Amino acid sequence: MTAKEMFEKKGFSQYAKSDKCICYTRNGGKVNDGNHRIKFKVKQKKITLHSDIDMETLNAIIEQCRELGWYEE
Repeated sequence: MTAKEMFEKKGFSQYAKSDKCICYTRNGGKVNDGNHRIKFKVKQKKITLHSDIDMETLNAIIEQCRELGWYEE
């Protein structure tokens, strides 16, 4: 299962994808409405969280890091 599929299973939707960032949001998709957001800053290799996360969401974050080549086991 891809990271995007894992995020979708948890109710997130992808609202941006570029060579600079990959962003997911949950609860209505209104980005500036205090909802849950996770942003992967591709070139900086940073993650910004505006969400409480459970283990399934953490696994989706780890999978996204693997897909970006940031995480090695």
